[in-house]
Amino acid sequence: MQLGWVDYSKEDRDNVLQLLKKIKDTETIDALGIGIIRDAISDVLYPATSTQHTRAKYLILIPELFTDAMQNYDLTTGAEVRNYINRKQDDIARKLRELIELDISQDMTGIIGVTSEEGVKLKPTNRYWNALRELGILSNPRMSFYDACHVVAENNINSRNIEIKYEDKGLGGDDNDANNKFIIFEAPPQISIKEFLKKPTLKLSKSEASFLKERYLSMPGSKDSLMGFCLEKSLSYKDTALKDVDTESMSGNLKRSLSLANELSEFMYGAYIVYNIAYFKNGGENATDTQKNKLNEEYALWKKSFKCLIHREEILSWVKNNNKYCYELRSFIKDFEESVNNNKYNVCSPDEIRIITKREKDYKKSGSKIGKDITYKETQLRRMEYRHSNAQTIITDILEGLK
Repeated sequence: MQLGWVDYSKEDRDNVLQLLKKIKDTETIDALGIGIIRDAISDVLYPATSTQHTRAKYLILIPELFTDAMQNYDLTTGAEVRNYINRKQDDIARKLRELIELDISQDMTGIIGVTSEEGVKLKPTNRYWNALRELGILSNPRMSFYDACHVVAENNINSRNIEIKYEDKGLGGDDNDANNKFIIFEAPPQISIKEFLKKPTLKLSKSEASFLKERYLSMPGSKDSLMGFCLEKSLSYKDTALKDVDTESMSGNLKRSLSLANELSEFMYGAYIVYNIAYFKNGGENATDTQKNKLNEEYALWKKSFKCLIHREEILSWVKNNNKYCYELRSFIKDFEESVNNNKYNVCSPDEIRIITKREKDYKKSGSKIGKDITYKETQLRRMEYRHSNAQTIITDILEGLK
């Protein structure tokens, strides 16, 4: 049996709309257009991860949601399958939330939808679908969530010609086996969603943890990623800042990646201090003397330890082949570095403010904030961690499951 599908990009549109809703009224996530480099480094250190990932268990639950839908032959349209799976995702959030209310003693941090009683806005299927692709859990990487729902509906009409391919059935064979069944996911054995809802947990079983570990370690580039290093060595840095991670036993390539990541993070931290100083002049209830003193003190401390962006061109080489890379980004970084070097004092200079203001205007266009009637709000005043916290939570979940 041959199946085909067309990706209408509805999934992508919904993801963007949901993300915009999520970040509305929150701080700007990339006011200076550095995200292209940040994401490239994040992909090297922690492939198949996202800042939207909270717990590893969701990578196991999503295939099971489709198994559940496959067993309901009344679902005969893509919309019906999609709505059914979305309702089940709300049920999962509700059941996990009830455990917190009952004060059950287990780690329930990272529950998606824990604060929403009206349904999960950004569903696990939205957050984790790309990771399912990258990890090879989704058999056809071109298939979107909407495609998968339509395929399930078509095959429900044809009396279950579709299945999840489980680890204990073997990983060989084509996507269409001798029984004419089409495989959407390759996943480890797991109790049904119905049974899971009776006794919900975000902890991984040993078989689930082993499966995810194998998937992460089999990814291209895993050997020189921090994700692969931690899983291979059974190390978790969940409570350790990225700059404090011990690199002694790492490969030369991974050490170099971490060094460059921390160098850029420290450099951009100074840029965002200056951004806040410039933005502060807009005024508002948050533009207090206490906040002003805090910004000036942060700048002085940063300036005293500033060592330039020594490996600027090597860092930029990671993104120079990306179609989103532009000459203006390199010029901004170079100009800001030179301005800081020319400033002989531990007080932010007018030239630094000018460069930061110009960069925001060039990058954000009409969405820029500096110099406008937009009340000041502290923005991105922290060092970049490249998904470190989220990825280390996933790693910790896997290592705990393996025990």
